[in-house]
Amino acid sequence: KELDSLRRHIGIVAPESRVQRLRGKLGEWIEPEQRPAVSVSGIGGAGKSALVARFMLEHTRLPEADRIPFGYLDFARASLDIGDPVGLSAELVRQLDLQFPDLDLSRGFSFLDEWLPGSGVERAPESAEQLAGRAVSVLADILGMVGYRLGPRPYVLVLDTFEEVQYRGEERAHPFWNLLASLQDRFSFLRVVVAGRAPIETLRLAGRRPRRIELGDLDDEAAASFLGVQGIDDPAVRQDLIGTFGRLPLSLKLAASVASRMDGGAPALLAEGNGISLLTASAEVIQAQLYGRFLDHITDERIRRIAYPGLTLRRLNP
Repeated sequence: KELDSLRRHIGIVAPESRVQRLRGKLGEWIEPEQRPAVSVSGIGGAGKSALVARFMLEHTRLPEADRIPFGYLDFARASLDIGDPVGLSAELVRQLDLQFPDLDLSRGFSFLDEWLPGSGVERAPESAEQLAGRAVSVLADILGMVGYRLGPRPYVLVLDTFEEVQYRGEERAHPFWNLLASLQDRFSFLRVVVAGRAPIETLRLAGRRPRRIELGDLDDEAAASFLGVQGIDDPAVRQDLIGTFGRLPLSLKLAASVASRMDGGAPALLAEGNGISLLTASAEVIQAQLYGRFLDHITDERIRRIAYPGLTLRRLNP
């Protein structure tokens, strides 16, 4: 349901009609109207990143004539800074160049390599307004070229793990919001999706607040189906697991992972009395305890010491 809602709002049609609604009789893309951003929110483990990843991946598998360009900025990456619109612009251009190499964006915009985070090139100090103006200029040229060569198909910009920005104050994103609004005034096909633990309030596109998609627990049918995919075949055991660990996707996935490594499987996990102590725990405590049980099966102490912080960090660089 949430995936279809995202497709419709962004301007990509439902699966049964693919991209045909956005294309005219001669196969040309139709100029879309401006639309507000989409704010995907929910607690950790609700599936925010999984939702936007599924949405983008399904479109990368289409023929190039039907494919939409997109940019993906995950603020779990320490190298990305919402206060550096120039660096973010360089990253978006790099991604477009990878998606549509025939556009040969790297040739005309090779100077952007110096703007990429971690390039080691010192940039002269500039005010926030100067940086935003430089980024708008570059992105406007890029989107103009993309629109000319590919037609006005939607360009989707996804900002993921946005809570990393919100922890330090969403006001830091205001210059970037202004940049996006300026771009959408010129290119109505710009679509923005922001995923984080809390909804965003301050981004105004098309003169409106973001449309909210809030993720939470799965319903009973979806939770049972999800456990089935994880290898829990007995319907009664599925319901017992749901009653014990709740319907949050991450909790269910971790419970199934622990059960698969125990002698006796899920019934043994439920019989150990863990359910009684976990029933009153918060979702994050449940996840932490399940994760600890999961890691107990790692026999190498050195590996376990690396893996435990992974519950918090979620990602480790090389």
